[in-house]
Amino acid sequence: MTSIVLMAVGVIMLILPEDFLPAFIDGAGAVVIIMSIVMIFDFLSSNKALIHFVYLTGAIALGIIGIAILIFRDDVLFVLGFFLGLFLVLESINGIIHSYVYARRSARKGWWVLIPLYVIQIVLGLILMINPFWKEIGEFKMIIGAVIVFSSIVSAVRVIWIWPIRKD
Repeated sequence: MTSIVLMAVGVIMLILPEDFLPAFIDGAGAVVIIMSIVMIFDFLSSNKALIHFVYLTGAIALGIIGIAILIFRDDVLFVLGFFLGLFLVLESINGIIHSYVYARRSARKGWWVLIPLYVIQIVLGLILMINPFWKEIGEFKMIIGAVIVFSSIVSAVRVIWIWPIRKD
């Protein structure tokens, strides 16, 4: 499900005209704040175990991030690119480990294809973190959208290779 949502966000970023970018950023900030509020309400209805306090801390941090998105909307795309790149690098390292452990164990042909895909994703993440090429916000928005679409495709491919299918 996450792959489908991320693919939709990536496609929206690809087709969104640059004039509508401030409204998109405001909407993203509002969505992050709403997610934070829902997580806080979830904490209030929980049984208050230690893990729920960790989730509450994450919800508060998410709320602060949402407010920061709304306040500092001019620089948010470059910050988003940095954190998206960092997330892609960390997620890709985790994906390489999972591919080797789980996809190889699924005994499907071509499981090793995931490893080069994750290496490409690491390179894309490093490029987003460093941001050496794109100083225009419109070009950078397109690159972020394309990287999000590629990442969601890689995630979908991983699910297909790891998902257990009955052999009848």
